[in-house]
Amino acid sequence: MGAGPELSYKKRTQQLLRSGIALWDVCAQGFRPGSLDSNISNPIPNDFAAFLRKHKHIKLIAFNGQPAAKLYRKYVLDNLPELLRHTPSAILPSTSPANASLSLEKKLKQWRKALCIIDINVAEKSILR
Repeated sequence: MGAGPELSYKKRTQQLLRSGIALWDVCAQGFRPGSLDSNISNPIPNDFAAFLRKHKHIKLIAFNGQPAAKLYRKYVLDNLPELLRHTPSAILPSTSPANASLSLEKKLKQWRKALCIIDINVAEKSILR
């Protein structure tokens, strides 16, 4: 993928987009004392309905840790139109250094596995066409 920390944030996000990956926070706004997502209060979610309608090719919503998935379930999922509620999702280990329960190698393995599944599904669909 080539979007490592040696690149600037702008170049990393450009490389991710070229690889077919978009980054988007569950919340457009919220108050968070400190750096833990679990401490977010007064969240205002991003407009996932509009995003998913515009980007119908989305294969997977991958959450960067449990707090992001909880925010999505609590503030987004029930407000999506029925058709959009079935977009596959995966809760992956947080990439934050605060998540020290897993080594970087184990985090990478789980993220790579999720991305590989997407690639396999895309390849299978293009073979079946």
